[in-house]
Amino acid sequence: MNHGSKLRQIWCQLKLNPFFAPEVTGFVVLTALLPWIGISLWYGFVLLWAVLWATLEHMAKREWPRSRVRLLTPNFFAVKDLAGVWRIFQRVPTRLVSCRQMAKELLEDQRRLSEALTPGRYYTLTHETILSRLRGMDKVNVTFCREAYVATMEDTVLRIMRGHCKHCTEQCPFLGRSKSRTFYEVRFEIR
Repeated sequence: MNHGSKLRQIWCQLKLNPFFAPEVTGFVVLTALLPWIGISLWYGFVLLWAVLWATLEHMAKREWPRSRVRLLTPNFFAVKDLAGVWRIFQRVPTRLVSCRQMAKELLEDQRRLSEALTPGRYYTLTHETILSRLRGMDKVNVTFCREAYVATMEDTVLRIMRGHCKHCTEQCPFLGRSKSRTFYEVRFEIR
């Protein structure tokens, strides 16, 4: 993966964060208020603002607050942003399972997708396999789809297997993980 693609991947992950837009908006407002509040008070406000949003972002990825989190499948959850859009994230497993079991669970999650998505608006980063499943579902209306970046599945597999792959001696069940894939930024609605 080239350097530009890595930067695009980071940018897309930031946009997926449900708290990114309010955080940036707050920084813009605080910067506009700088001449009226003074530099020393401004530093304090910016620091508090950054701590608040960093805490919220950290907690959202840990599936909190529960009122804004919806469990979709054992490996995926959604966090509702301030605009009412559900942002879908992949869970990092809390327990270490075998590679074969994890690959099997992820395939089952693809089949559970149609039942897991309830009516509402969604936003996610995904690859062609899931995108084609979404487009094939009757109740799904894809409102926006754009190529986000090109990457291998290597980082994703290492994250969900929590580094276990480095010590694994079995044949890898995640076929094609070193092959480049296009990831898409997708917004869709469930009717």
